[in-house]
This record gives sequence, structure tokens and C-alpha cells, in this order.
Amino acid sequence: MTAAEICYNMHTSLFHAYAILFDLVEKAVIKVGGEAPPAETHTDLSALRLPQTVPELLKMARAEMKENNVENALAIINSALDQDPKSDEAQRLREDAEKKFIAEIYRNGVSPRAVPKMTATMEQIEHERLGPQEGFVLSRINGELDVASIITVCPFREADSLRMIKKLMDTGIIGF
Repeated sequence: MTAAEICYNMHTSLFHAYAILFDLVEKAVIKVGGEAPPAETHTDLSALRLPQTVPELLKMARAEMKENNVENALAIINSALDQDPKSDEAQRLREDAEKKFIAEIYRNGVSPRAVPKMTATMEQIEHERLGPQEGFVLSRINGELDVASIITVCPFREADSLRMIKKLMDTGIIGF
């Protein structure tokens, strides 16, 4: 994959993707496989155009939801809401996507009554790329509060809090 493809699939900025890739190359975890061939120039640039308007983003989000990629759909919907926070259509779609995402998380083994515990050392956590919101969620995990309690004290939407808990779990920082 090219760096741009990695960036797109991670839903992150090119700068952040390059920083991660640089660290992995420096640690000899990965190596550069070469340069991507230059992009072909097309006379029809509309085929290369990524969705930019709110309606285009919402159409893409609906397609992701049909494919059961609810987490991707939420990221796309949030991009649409960044452009137009008052979009009723985007708000409704976000609510639908959040309901699906929350149900999916709870159905896949994360119970609201489960008590997460730290499984990583502070040194390991320092090497993870956590944002301030993820750090806030992590600071609430003390081995006593269950998932439902953590969500109630977080100033984020329930789906966003669950997404961060899932990320912490997937990276091995927390466990149940």
C-alpha cells in the first residue's frame, strides 16, 4: 500500500500516518518496498474526485453502512458534520449509525457491566499514539468502574466513548 492508501484506511492525516510509518521503519519493523508508480493522468478527473460535499459524504457513509462498516460510516458522517453541523440529514444518519455501532460493540462481547483493567505498562502506553480524548477515557479505567459507568463520566457521545474503549482494547492497553 502507498502512504496515501494507509492514511485513507486509518482515517488519519498524512502527517500522522508518515510519523507512524517513520517510527516503524526506524525500528526495522517494516521496510519501504519502493516508490508507487506515478498516477496516470486522466482527462476525466471526476473519476479521481473524492467526496467533498456533505451530500457526497452522506452517500458514501450510507454505502459503508450497507457494507456493515459502521465505524467507517461514523468517521465519514463526522466529516460531513464538521462541514455542516446543522445538517438534519447528517444528524439522523449519525444517530442510526451510532445505534448500530453500539449494538455491534455490545453484541461482540463488550458488556456494559464489564470492568476494564489496564494490561499495558506506562512505558508501553507512552509509545502508543493516543489522542487527548483517548487519554481521558484511559484515565477513567481504574479496575473498579464498569463500561457503563465510564461512559457516563465521559463528556463524549456514547458511540465515541465505546470506539475509544474498543481501540484501547484492540491495541492491548486494556482488557476485561
